[in-house]
Amino acid sequence: MQTFQKRINLFVTLIFNPSILMKCLLTSLIIFVSFSLLSAQQGHHLSLEIDNYEGPKIYLANYYGSATNNIDSATVDSSGQFIFSSDTALERGLYIVWLPLNRKRKAIQLIVEDNDQRVSVKADYEALSSTKIEVADSKSNTRFYDYLRYMNRNSQLVGQLSKARQESEEGAEKQVLQERMDSVSNAVRAYQQNLLDQYPQSIVATQARLDLEPPFPTTSDNEEEQQNQRYRYRRQHFFDYIDLADSSLLASPRFVRKINHYLTKLTPPVPDSVAPTVDNLIAQLPPGSPNHRFLMDYLLKSYEKPRYIGLDAVYVHLAETYYAAGPLSWLDERERITILKTAQRLKPILIGKTAPNIVMQKEDGSSIALHDVKAELTVLFFWRPNCGYCKKATPVVLEAYEKYKDRGVEVFGLCTSLRQKTPKCWEDVEEKEMNVWINTADSANKSRFVQKYNVGRTPKFYLLDKDKKILIKDFGVEQLTNLLERFLPKEDKSTQQHNE
Repeated sequence: MQTFQKRINLFVTLIFNPSILMKCLLTSLIIFVSFSLLSAQQGHHLSLEIDNYEGPKIYLANYYGSATNNIDSATVDSSGQFIFSSDTALERGLYIVWLPLNRKRKAIQLIVEDNDQRVSVKADYEALSSTKIEVADSKSNTRFYDYLRYMNRNSQLVGQLSKARQESEEGAEKQVLQERMDSVSNAVRAYQQNLLDQYPQSIVATQARLDLEPPFPTTSDNEEEQQNQRYRYRRQHFFDYIDLADSSLLASPRFVRKINHYLTKLTPPVPDSVAPTVDNLIAQLPPGSPNHRFLMDYLLKSYEKPRYIGLDAVYVHLAETYYAAGPLSWLDERERITILKTAQRLKPILIGKTAPNIVMQKEDGSSIALHDVKAELTVLFFWRPNCGYCKKATPVVLEAYEKYKDRGVEVFGLCTSLRQKTPKCWEDVEEKEMNVWINTADSANKSRFVQKYNVGRTPKFYLLDKDKKILIKDFGVEQLTNLLERFLPKEDKSTQQHNE
């Protein structure tokens, strides 16, 4: 009852005291306008005017590492502009606008900050580069394109100086060119550091950090030793300017390029070097964090089908080290099991392992086991009829076989065609004159050779020693002769003269 009486008294006071009522109304108006302005700021408005572009649509996409995901599309309006606009704010990060035309697509990159989500872009589709793109109404994108233009100019200059230095004679001229290169590098580093100092939390600063490398302290006058020192120093300090756990890195393809450069250019491409390197990277990230999940996924995809021969051993290492212990709170259990099954499939055919024994059939129906083949070196040659690359590879294998068969080389051919397609194998053996070596097939895949040897695309090669240990695999046929020379016992001079 007392609370009700207070409300009545307040109502009467407002009615009979206009000044108080006015103040209340004014306060409400200020709150409403402030909320409206805040809502407007929270939205985004990206307008693009693109001369000489005749495509019907353009697409706005965000980055996840080097991958992109389209989140919006726009068609040209009556004023000749493409506009992406909404009352909803975009997440901060680096974005890309795709311009597809005639099965090709060009792109424009844009930065979006929490407090900077409006930008106007003017560009020419025929001359789409950072030096030609004009941006307005966005301080973040102005800084970003200033940075891109500055880096592009100086990258070209360093390239020209480096080429001139390589072509110059030893002496004073080479030294002058090196000093000019050092001067440009120092200026670039100072420019990048200035961005970090002025706008430390900005997206453009993140891009600069990914590009920035610490200065190399010269401690030797010997050029070869300098190169070795530079390599070791870069490897040790490559990530000095970034926090690997910073989730904003995931919105930049530069992050993937940096990781890839570190693993492929600054790490020897052998499992014993790569495995501890990736362990060190993983150890810097909280398990289950966005960057941890991203890095683990990136590493697994990179080493399941690696760029360098033999690095599938790193996939097995990752699976056994980080996934085998049991369920993980941050990973779907089905994915974990799939990873472990892939590792189980790869492990028996790693370099250094004894090749799985398989029993295949010859054309006459008789069986032959791989481990029963007596040879100093055995070339496993997986092929199939109507495979264009196999047709090109076969003459090379024939030439190598004729050259090295007397030194203990055997070819174990495995036609991968199954069921009703198997008869074509034997036709091709005759037609391509492959009947000089062991030819086999397994129409029903009873030996499970497809699964055991991870046979996908053909041709596929393995090279085995006399004990059937895998020496090397997945190499190109053009490497076969050099590999046979490398792994065969060296002939003494008297044997070479006799053969000649």
